[in-house]
Amino acid sequence: MENQTENTNVTSENQQQFEPLHKSFCRECGTMISEKADICPNCGATQHRAKVIDDTPSAGLKVLSFFIPLVGLILFVVQSKDTPISAKEYGKWALIGFCTGIVLSIVWYFVVLASVSSMFKAFSF
Repeated sequence: MENQTENTNVTSENQQQFEPLHKSFCRECGTMISEKADICPNCGATQHRAKVIDDTPSAGLKVLSFFIPLVGLILFVVQSKDTPISAKEYGKWALIGFCTGIVLSIVWYFVVLASVSSMFKAFSF
């Protein structure tokens, strides 16, 4: 009788040794199940796993949005539902690029206007 008890303990120790490390609990009955299980073996409830979406904006797409604001606007509209943080960043950089382009255009206009007017003054008789 003692020999059977010892064998049972050895068997239970071996089972514990080989159990997977990643365990979770059933959402319905609370039974410990494998993390990868789609259905609980105890109650049969499906285990819905939430998909984790990486919402980290890409530095390359932010730079592209800055230099070509139309691309940033398109990225903002297309990605606003799935990845709102990234979409907001792309839209922000598109707006900054657009405003920078306007300011540089105005400055360039006045610089060219000043240089052309100075050329006419130099050649006027």
